[in-house]
Amino acid sequence: MRRKELEGLANNLAVMACSEQRLFHDLETLALLPDGELVFDLKARSVRHSAGRPPLKATENLASWLDDQLKTRGFESARLDRAEVMVAINTNDPPTHRETLISFRFKAAVLLIAEGHEYKGNGQNHIWFNRAGAQQGAPADPPRPAGSAGG
Repeated sequence: MRRKELEGLANNLAVMACSEQRLFHDLETLALLPDGELVFDLKARSVRHSAGRPPLKATENLASWLDDQLKTRGFESARLDRAEVMVAINTNDPPTHRETLISFRFKAAVLLIAEGHEYKGNGQNHIWFNRAGAQQGAPADPPRPAGSAGG
């Protein structure tokens, strides 16, 4: 597999690791964790955080996606020495009433190592999580300034 393809996979993984689509089912679990860093080991299909090993659906989702992409390109996953996704989580900017609404800021860095070469990717995203509405499947809406339309 060519260098650009592995760099592209690393960049895609970083963006995916921060996306609402990939994290939607894990946001409540993440809301219970303190700010910090998640480290996904995609080869081992595991994730760790300073508070322990949270059961996140994103772990299997990201690992399966990477396996599928490698297979599609004819690259044996055994040739991949390391596949790590580090995601820093900040929920304090801006501060919110955590029982109802959380502002997640995610910054991801991916490191793929294959045959002694490193391939890196970066991504970031901001997600509003409406905890009260999440139980009923409602989308998150950011808070609106007083006097604004719809507020």
